[in-house]
Amino acid sequence: MNLNKTEWFIFDTYETLFWYGLGLLIAIPTTINAVKSYKRSNSKAYFVPVIILGLATILNIGLRFVQTENDSPVILWAHYDGDTNGLTLKLREDKTYKLENYSILGGDFIEGNYRLEDDTIYMDRKEPIGNDFMNDKLVITKDKVLFHLDENGEYETGFFSMRIIEKN
Repeated sequence: MNLNKTEWFIFDTYETLFWYGLGLLIAIPTTINAVKSYKRSNSKAYFVPVIILGLATILNIGLRFVQTENDSPVILWAHYDGDTNGLTLKLREDKTYKLENYSILGGDFIEGNYRLEDDTIYMDRKEPIGNDFMNDKLVITKDKVLFHLDENGEYETGFFSMRIIEKN
């Protein structure tokens, strides 16, 4: 079972820049102090903080490059545009899905496993996006993926449906 949920927010870039800036504010004086102290005493122990900062930097950069996207081919890609919000669904050949639930300010990426029976997609989460707007059973039609039940328990075929962008 592959379940993963990550979030993003419109100001994530600014938060990242803040943390990198704070890191530089710590690293630069620490490095300058280590060099000055080494010149005065010839003790290499003053470079321990610089080595730790260097290793942390290498680890941070390395982790940015290691994070990879699933490269299994997409067999179905569908999208719902609700003006200020939306849903994007990608089903992959390896029986995994990625669902992006977003709005203007941010959103969630939900990943998991699915099984396909005829025109019905069964997802491994009862409520994939955490509310009753979408359940774990989706229906594929010729040009849409139906995901929202109306007050009668029938699938909404109008506004609350995902338009199929790619189908293999």
